[in-house]
Amino acid sequence: MGYPGSCHDIRVLQLSSLSLCAEEGSLFCGPPVTLPFGVKTNGYLVADNGYHPAEWMVVPYGGINQSVEQERFDNKQKVARGAVENAFGRLKGMWHMFLRTHKTNLETLPQQFTAVCILHILLIDAGIPFDENLLWEVDGNGVRRRVDLGIDELLQPVSMLTSTREALSLRHALAERMKQK
Repeated sequence: MGYPGSCHDIRVLQLSSLSLCAEEGSLFCGPPVTLPFGVKTNGYLVADNGYHPAEWMVVPYGGINQSVEQERFDNKQKVARGAVENAFGRLKGMWHMFLRTHKTNLETLPQQFTAVCILHILLIDAGIPFDENLLWEVDGNGVRRRVDLGIDELLQPVSMLTSTREALSLRHALAERMKQK
């Protein structure tokens, strides 16, 4: 929050306190979990292949000639990311102030986002359903079309040369754990 849409996601992450906390080891403070192959983690984020693999961020394998395990992992990881994208889509649809044309004050945008998330949760808790009609609008020509939520960006592949051994070990261990379940 707080960066213009033209700023790439990786750059926003690099400038964020989230990245700083993750690199310092203070992002995830829970007890460690031991995964297959003796890999230990106390938390991680799930990201698309537009990000660099890190000890705290798991990206898909990607590629064409995947093993069955890699394909299973990528599919399950994609489903998890899709749930997050859908949540943001619903949030943007219900609160149109977060669509591109309404971002006017970047200085207070993070506070606005927090307030809207709180209101959104209150509506959910009160049992007020999401109105799917909010995802549609009528353009200047009177044509009804789906609202552009700005979440359909193409993925930017990242070179595996920047991967750390620990990040790849975490992803491999998670894929192995999925195979066992």
